[in-house]
Amino acid sequence: MLNKYTTAFLLAMLLWQIATPVSAQADTSVWVITDVHYLSPSLHDKGEAYQHIQKTSAGKDFDYGAARMEALISEVQSAKPDSLIVSGDLSLNGEYQSMVDLAKYFDRIEALGTQVYVIPGNHDISSGWARKFAGEDFIRTRQVLPSDFKALFANHGYNEAFDHDDQSLSYAVALNDSTWLLMIDSNVYSQTKGNGAPPTNGIIKKGTLTWIESILKQAKEKQVHILPVVHHNTLTHFSQLEKNYTLDNAVDFRELLFQYNIPITISGHIHTQHVAQIEERGHTLTDIVTGAFASYPSYIGKYRINNESIRYTAEPVNVEQWAKRTQQTDKHLTEYSTYMAELFNISSRQMAFREMIEGGWYHDDEPILEDVADYVALVNLAFFAGKPLESFDLSSFNDLNHVRQLIEENSSQFFKRYLQQIEQDQPDFAAPIERMW
Repeated sequence: MLNKYTTAFLLAMLLWQIATPVSAQADTSVWVITDVHYLSPSLHDKGEAYQHIQKTSAGKDFDYGAARMEALISEVQSAKPDSLIVSGDLSLNGEYQSMVDLAKYFDRIEALGTQVYVIPGNHDISSGWARKFAGEDFIRTRQVLPSDFKALFANHGYNEAFDHDDQSLSYAVALNDSTWLLMIDSNVYSQTKGNGAPPTNGIIKKGTLTWIESILKQAKEKQVHILPVVHHNTLTHFSQLEKNYTLDNAVDFRELLFQYNIPITISGHIHTQHVAQIEERGHTLTDIVTGAFASYPSYIGKYRINNESIRYTAEPVNVEQWAKRTQQTDKHLTEYSTYMAELFNISSRQMAFREMIEGGWYHDDEPILEDVADYVALVNLAFFAGKPLESFDLSSFNDLNHVRQLIEENSSQFFKRYLQQIEQDQPDFAAPIERMW
């Protein structure tokens, strides 16, 4: 029989537990990667067809997708985040084998104690572009259908969900005692095999919007916070990247977010490290895009979430550290950041020369035009990395003023505005920010 002192002690402990829920005492650590664009090594032989895909990748790397995942797992093992969110475009173009590989990586992450939650992107479901590359041949390979995606990633969100939308691959899952994740499928795809390129645009179906509102109502009744995750952007981050990037029915979705005072959304798709914000009817909405994992500098978005606020920063995955620890000898891994920047700059230089040729101001006998291409590449790198231009080394340019003058006098208005925006107004979008619930 319990004496009065034991009884008093147990009662005090019970009251302490009721008064101080875990969610109010400790941050939940959530990592985000997006636009992984992983291609299984078993689907190519590094032959001519594959090299064509890599050379036309607009800065994405397909050679070292497995190494990036290994480096990510190494960092998860060290930092032990509570959860990892993957917000779409897991694969190059919806190859079944690519997602089989990824599911195994995610299993390893979960074995370390970090729960993985995934949603598809526009490249992942019923893509007619799913290919295997052998020699000079582009060979059709098995596509991932909607039912396949849900089965492959059953242990990475779908089994953990407390509610599923019956019209899409959307689901709702409890992140912790005070926060739910609303994982929203915004993609346009067939229920059967696709033909041709997957649609780029995104829309949330009417039935899915109704389902979303039902979850928001439940959360309000239970006094639980909601963190929506969607591949396509909730807000327009750049006027040039609105069509096909911002949700087709973003206004309808935002109406729900305003109605239920949702302060933040997580998205991807534009491959650019960026934060957009609007204020409407006394409500502030922030949409955070973490840069593409497949492109320089391979960011991991890192959130700290508690009952009061959401804090965010972005840091590159440290492939070099993993390469050193595992004694890799490939220079592209031991000097990964340099390799990824140089790969990205190839497509940027091509863009610069195309602008010069189409504008009629390219001449073989003017070496400074090489500097123009290098400068455009550096500005574009800063843009996609979400970093101020001054954070990069400009000392290699012998006559930067002349380079800028040539661009000002000869480039199209669109090209000039794009560069000037980054030169003058680009903040550090990877720096820490905080939003209150």
